[in-house]
Amino acid sequence: MHKNLYIIIRKNTEEIFKRISRLKLHIKNLSLYLIASVVSSAIGIIINPFLAAKLSPEDYAIIGYFSSFNLLFLPIISFSLLSYYSRNYFLIKESERQSILNTLLAAQVIIGFLGLVFVLIGFYFYTKIAQVNFSFYPYAYLCFVPIFFNCFYNFLLTEQKMKMQAKSFLFIMIINTILHAFFAIIYVVVLHQGATGRFWAILIPSAFVGIYSFFKMFSQFKFDMNIFKDAIKFGWPISLSAILYYFLSGVDRAMLEKLNDNKTFGYYNVAIQIAGYLYIFYTAISQTFEPDIYKTITENNTNKLKKLVLGIVSLNALPTILFIIFAYPVIKILTYGRYIDSTQFAQIIAIKHIPMAICFMVSNIIIGYGYPKVELINRVFGALISVLLFQFLINRFGFTGAAWGQSVIFILMTIISGSFLIYKIKFKKVSL
Repeated sequence: MHKNLYIIIRKNTEEIFKRISRLKLHIKNLSLYLIASVVSSAIGIIINPFLAAKLSPEDYAIIGYFSSFNLLFLPIISFSLLSYYSRNYFLIKESERQSILNTLLAAQVIIGFLGLVFVLIGFYFYTKIAQVNFSFYPYAYLCFVPIFFNCFYNFLLTEQKMKMQAKSFLFIMIINTILHAFFAIIYVVVLHQGATGRFWAILIPSAFVGIYSFFKMFSQFKFDMNIFKDAIKFGWPISLSAILYYFLSGVDRAMLEKLNDNKTFGYYNVAIQIAGYLYIFYTAISQTFEPDIYKTITENNTNKLKKLVLGIVSLNALPTILFIIFAYPVIKILTYGRYIDSTQFAQIIAIKHIPMAICFMVSNIIIGYGYPKVELINRVFGALISVLLFQFLINRFGFTGAAWGQSVIFILMTIISGSFLIYKIKFKKVSL
């Protein structure tokens, strides 16, 4: 009896120490991910006043307009091969992971290049048919080519997250940020190249880091057709769903361009850029716990999954609230006092980060449970609603209407996606 009691106590003690050890690892990783995000954000914040002093409202209008299409073109070029790798990472035997990674990286080169060619040709005809006021060349090339290289950079970051290599993640992310900042200062501040220089400052370091990332991960050319087919089968609904995301958070700028008010359009894009810094907090937090989310889904650990989602959403809300309160002095400092008129837009746009975090978490859970096509259907409904909503709000309230539309749309998307999970809970088709 005493022996059995001793065994039970020992096992419980070992389990407690294991949990404490895992908690320490999470805290350490979280701190490193936050450091990476904070340092990257800090560098962006430091150089932002210098860039704002040299970029005109028209420059910001051009940058914001073309950059908004990255949401539309990224899934076409990447084809969500990375999502397949993330979803199956813990289901793949460790001895097989490198072989599968080689196949996916080779596939990314082929699909990415073909997708980039398709994007450039398609967008050229769009600018002619839609009679876009901005020139296709050189902005489209400079803006869209980096998407191809960033696919490999994202692969490397994900690989490091899954392996819990937070130090390596920190190093590559900071190096990438420093390179982008360096070229931004050279092309925009020193050479006074405006929007063109800003795009060059993104393309050059993206190409360098992307090529480095590819050779860092790729060991040999080994193409497994079965893996490729499985990845395409899994990825196409996610890619199509991601394409539809453009209509939730990017189509507003295509519509606003038609108002022919580049000055206000520039202020609106400045607001999006500055409010976008808040997304970095969500990224850092979600990156820390993303492997745990997929792992808990695999293990069907419902209670832990709920706690993870609640924690991520709560931590994300705090910086958003603080920004809304102190937006005016923050924007005054970050824009060298030139774009304080963008404050109201930034405060409204910032609100969307709270429902957006909830929406993304619900979407990740749906995909994690193996329902990518359901997420696609949700996005289809969301895209249709968002186009109609943006059209109404922009026609009625202009740029302010577009800003409010971003938050309203994510609230609606959360309701749509959440309804599916509630349905699964009610009929016990998923153990949530």
